[in-house]
Amino acid sequence: MDQKNDFEKMKLTKASTNKVACNIYLDSFGIDKVRIQNFEYDSKKFIDCYLDFEELALIATDCMTGRLIKELENGQKVLGMKGSKSSPNYNGAPESRVLSLGKSGDKIFINMTRGKGKLGDKGQIMPDGQPDLKIGVPVPVDKFRSMMIYAYDGVKAYLAHSINQTYREVSEAKKQAATNKTTD
Repeated sequence: MDQKNDFEKMKLTKASTNKVACNIYLDSFGIDKVRIQNFEYDSKKFIDCYLDFEELALIATDCMTGRLIKELENGQKVLGMKGSKSSPNYNGAPESRVLSLGKSGDKIFINMTRGKGKLGDKGQIMPDGQPDLKIGVPVPVDKFRSMMIYAYDGVKAYLAHSINQTYREVSEAKKQAATNKTTD
């Protein structure tokens, strides 16, 4: 990525055609998520979906083993059905966002939909009717695989630093607690 451009600094990787793009960002790592955005160049409309680190780990591993590609040959796979409980796009009503994958020929389609949502009985956000925005990005199979693996490598690098820092903080807190016990 072009690290000189501030807009590009938060991107881990991307794929694009002359009409649409799929960008994977690291700006949500602080909440243990990867932000994936599909974007239409002409309309300037976009949809953001978030995957937990663990979800991305499974996708990347399944890309490495070929399992995901085989699954997609048998039909679409929904990766995430999430959203927000209150959205300005729907006058404060819930917003449903769905991230799914499909395969056609030598392309993986990264599909996102956005529409009005409703809360399920466990607080989950589900679609309420048909989506009003759909953006699909066709990506060659090998480019899709490299995007997922590269994004997961970015997560692993982040976690290595984050976990080491947390470990040091917890170890120091334990030492302080032990020191405080012996001085009491």
